[in-house]
Amino acid sequence: MSPSLYRKAQYLSLDIVLGAVILLRFFSNTLVVNPPIVVYFLLGSSVWIVYTIDHIRDAKKAKICSRHRYQFHLRNEKNLRIIVLVFIVVCIGMTFYIRLSILISGMLLVGFSGIYLLVQDILAKNGLKEFYVALIYTLGILIVPFVLKGLFELKIFISLFLLSYANLIIFSWFEKGEDISDGFTSLATYVSGSVLQKIILGIISLGISISISTDLTKTGIFFLAGFFVYAALFLQDKWSCRNDRFRTIGDGIFLMPILYEWL
Repeated sequence: MSPSLYRKAQYLSLDIVLGAVILLRFFSNTLVVNPPIVVYFLLGSSVWIVYTIDHIRDAKKAKICSRHRYQFHLRNEKNLRIIVLVFIVVCIGMTFYIRLSILISGMLLVGFSGIYLLVQDILAKNGLKEFYVALIYTLGILIVPFVLKGLFELKIFISLFLLSYANLIIFSWFEKGEDISDGFTSLATYVSGSVLQKIILGIISLGISISISTDLTKTGIFFLAGFFVYAALFLQDKWSCRNDRFRTIGDGIFLMPILYEWL
């Protein structure tokens, strides 16, 4: 894939979508359940829809719109809105092909996502946007495997939430200057730099501790590797900033479980 094509895929959040689908398969295998293929499509589509709507709204609200991602969404707003509408219609149609328990859990997730889109500004102004997004993302990945298993795995839930939250607040740390320029509020602009440093290191330390306390299965190794990579990105901030390495590597963490397919 050429660099320009890869950047466009990032702008469209396709790496996020792929990561979500890979994680659903990974945790389904971990819990020994088998979601129907339509669930993978619905998850990937839902993630893309929410991210795309969010990016279009942010692009239109930005004072300067300095980020290439937002500029891309502004240029292609009309086409993206049409594609979003098509995916929404298709997703509604496909809900008739999934079992009731999955449908109910999916509707719950849709409700949480809708709340996020409605109160995004309030969450951001109170430093809670990243927390809420991490919670929705974690629920989106795990709710179907948990429903099919009939069991809530607390350690897996907390570990994935912490990993997702670490991802978002580290990105917030690196993009603080752009947030200020564009007139956005994030956790990085809500708290002081020293406080955010402590939060990031605290989350990473807690995540590593939980990972080490579990059996070093594929799941434990995935979480442990993820938290160590985030620690390295954060501590080597100058290197991580070049060419947005922090974003490429940070989001790439969620693609790692695909390696287990060949192990």
